[in-house]
Amino acid sequence: MKKTMKLAGVAILFFTFGMGASLSGFVTDGESGIGIENAHLTIHLIDSTHGNWNWEETFSGADGSYVFDSLSIGFSYVLWTNAEGYDSFFTTFELNEDMTLDIVLNGDTSPGDGYVVSGFVNDFETGNGISHAVIRRENANGFWFFQARADESGFYSFQAEGDLNIKAMAWGYNDQEMAVTIEEDTIIDFALSAITYDGALYGTVTNGETGSPIAGTEVRVFAMGSDSSHHGWWHNVYTAETDADGNYLIENLPSSEAYVRVFENGYEFYYESTTIDGSTLYDISLTPIPGLGIVSGDVTYDDAEGPGFSFIRLIQEDGWGCGYNLWAWTDENGHYEVSAPEGDYYVVSIATNDHSGGHHGGHNNHHDSSFFYMEYYDDAQNIEEATIVSIVEGQETAGINFSIPFQGDSSMVARVSGIISNESNAPLNDVVLSVYDNEGNVIGATSTNENGAFTIEGVDVGSTYNLVANADGFDEVSQLFEQDGLISVTNLQLTTPLSLGGEAIPSTVSLGRNYPNPFNPSTNISFTLEKDQNVRMVIYDVLGKKIAELTNNHYSAGTHIVHWSGLNQYGLTVSSGVYIYSLTSETGTVSRKMLLTK
Repeated sequence: MKKTMKLAGVAILFFTFGMGASLSGFVTDGESGIGIENAHLTIHLIDSTHGNWNWEETFSGADGSYVFDSLSIGFSYVLWTNAEGYDSFFTTFELNEDMTLDIVLNGDTSPGDGYVVSGFVNDFETGNGISHAVIRRENANGFWFFQARADESGFYSFQAEGDLNIKAMAWGYNDQEMAVTIEEDTIIDFALSAITYDGALYGTVTNGETGSPIAGTEVRVFAMGSDSSHHGWWHNVYTAETDADGNYLIENLPSSEAYVRVFENGYEFYYESTTIDGSTLYDISLTPIPGLGIVSGDVTYDDAEGPGFSFIRLIQEDGWGCGYNLWAWTDENGHYEVSAPEGDYYVVSIATNDHSGGHHGGHNNHHDSSFFYMEYYDDAQNIEEATIVSIVEGQETAGINFSIPFQGDSSMVARVSGIISNESNAPLNDVVLSVYDNEGNVIGATSTNENGAFTIEGVDVGSTYNLVANADGFDEVSQLFEQDGLISVTNLQLTTPLSLGGEAIPSTVSLGRNYPNPFNPSTNISFTLEKDQNVRMVIYDVLGKKIAELTNNHYSAGTHIVHWSGLNQYGLTVSSGVYIYSLTSETGTVSRKMLLTK
């Protein structure tokens, strides 16, 4: 049986499991009902348990028809539809069989540049500004788009005109929604009330072999509450530290399914699910890691007397086995020791200006410190330039020392690092990496060095991101990760030869890789024709919005090169990020990705 639906901003869910279904339908104009040609449709598998954001794309035909083949059954998907002159359409659904989904697009009604809308997002009880709260607006299809983000004081600003629905959202708070009419510069303040729950999780953390309690370790709980600011990506994070008897208590938790995570040096990474129902007892047994060696050293200041205070983190050189808690704080003498399995590692020092020594006894307090300087061993600012340190089982690798400035000009930004390798664990050079936030905005991009290593800065502690890797000869790979400290380690393995989303390149047309890639500010795109024909090449962003049309002309047989200077259709410079260049000819449409970095 085949299900048929007509959607205009409605989310439909199904529940079954299997493989190999299709999604098809028509994209039509909301007023005339006529099919819309060349609408861009993008589909994402969003089952977060698989960490899979790989996407496929297609374009509607002359009658507005489209089709996606060989989709996995029993998983949730996001479908974006964009066409020039129309509001974007967005829906989520779960696929359980061949399905028809007809999409109705309405004319573009999004606010223009208009007037300045500004104000503060404050805590209802205290009146204090809520740092990094998000402002969203609703489009004609009922989907809420990112509009602005508040600064550290809670202040936000954007431009709009006419009638619009907006709401303020922040982690740990209830949303506040408003319907407003903007006819002049307008000040709108929000007062968000904190979310409270009646659940709690408590218990004891012990050594799984000896049964002895483990003091001073951090228990992290990921629980799904009514907080919608991060779209239910298990982003609500609650923490507590065990006392001298290994006991912990986390209160104000929602009664729901939850995931418990514990990192502790010398023990295997603990990650299990449980159900919180009121006050819930949950004991945790950690498994000691066998065959450990030790890396140690001292942190000093290069421009002042006294021991340095720093957070030390190890990253495995081959990119695997990073489920261990490979970090430690320096003690009151600036000394550190980290236990780790035998292997090769990058060692990184993250310095804090908290000289009180209060952070040495625990793991939570580093979130309250101001981190200002980070370097890899030996005197390297990026993992690509770092010296690898070897750890041998039963031995101590000493003298891995750091000399740091006494203070920095400002607090440092967090960053994500990692190793990209193939299925044989060999590092891959020149892999393009991009980090996206929850709204699909590009936070940063880079490429791997000859060791497969990369570093991207600019991420916020406590936020969830998507890391996407692209390389010639491999399918795109992506991974969701939570930035739960000043440095996150996210490693990816590329295994499958690139298939262009399952769509074979037409035999009479060949679309080449752009060069250079990444590029700034311009790049060249080549294509080859086996016969004379008309060719159209268009640039899109990752959400399917048309950025620029590079050509729409008749070309002779042979190889041709089209130049893009990084400008949109209005002559304005576009921002950094991943873009899609799409070539349409007599034989169909072929698309590839490219990365603009600044």
